[in-house]
Amino acid sequence: MEQMGEHNEPGTVQGNDLKDALVSALNRCSAENPSNTPDWILAQYLLGCLAAWNMGVQQRETWYGRDARPGVPMPRPRVVKRTATESAS
Repeated sequence: MEQMGEHNEPGTVQGNDLKDALVSALNRCSAENPSNTPDWILAQYLLGCLAAWNMGVQQRETWYGRDARPGVPMPRPRVVKRTATESAS
């Protein structure tokens, strides 16, 4: 089974814990049976999907001019309060 190493590239999933958990869950639920694909190959595929999603989210945040670093909270939108006369018009 191919091991995932530590990477600092955007969109990558680090470590083997998630991969091992996916392999175990796929095997336990026999989720590999319909496609006749080894559970570890399905786990690699799912991790690739997650990495692509993470990359896409980071690209979207960069596109909108927001900080794309994981764990950095998005700024709150500015709330504009209207006076009673502005609301009535």
